[in-house]
Amino acid sequence: MDIWKSENWKVFYSDKKVRTGLHTRFDTQIPPEIKWPCYMFCEWARDYYEFPIRVTIYFKASDTVRAMSGEQVSGKCSKPYNRLEEPHITIATGAVGDFQKQCQKYGLEDTIFAILCTIAHELTHYYQWLNNTRQGDTEIEHRKNEREARKLGEKKVYQYLIDLGMSQLTETYYEWKEQDGTNF
Repeated sequence: MDIWKSENWKVFYSDKKVRTGLHTRFDTQIPPEIKWPCYMFCEWARDYYEFPIRVTIYFKASDTVRAMSGEQVSGKCSKPYNRLEEPHITIATGAVGDFQKQCQKYGLEDTIFAILCTIAHELTHYYQWLNNTRQGDTEIEHRKNEREARKLGEKKVYQYLIDLGMSQLTETYYEWKEQDGTNF
């Protein structure tokens, strides 16, 4: 089941007045070669998926963002306990240093692909929260959510690139993944 297309949320939100949509906010220091692909991926998501309660993605010009646990991560999804409050996502773009290192090591396309996978990963957490799936606090549920977000996030980015006719980029990514063994 594709949780991005699930409509379990309709039971809760059908009679509620809430703002809807996917919104983006970028730090001014983020260069266009990062901003543009992120913005275009979000535009694609808006066209193909529903966002029944507004979610804003904040793109930071930093190498990491701090999770609630204190851990430094590439992205986080803040899901409020009150389901009428708007969730938000924060994505570290690495624009202040890490991006250049990653580009030198993996190339621009693979680095952008990794950022897009982070966006899709966090949007998967939004849809998990939205559809109220596996919301418990057990370690097993957390691992299942992370596994689903990793797999589905990567699948969504791959679909986006196919829709754009960018199959060469996706082929390059899978070759790189096989050689490097890295898994997002």
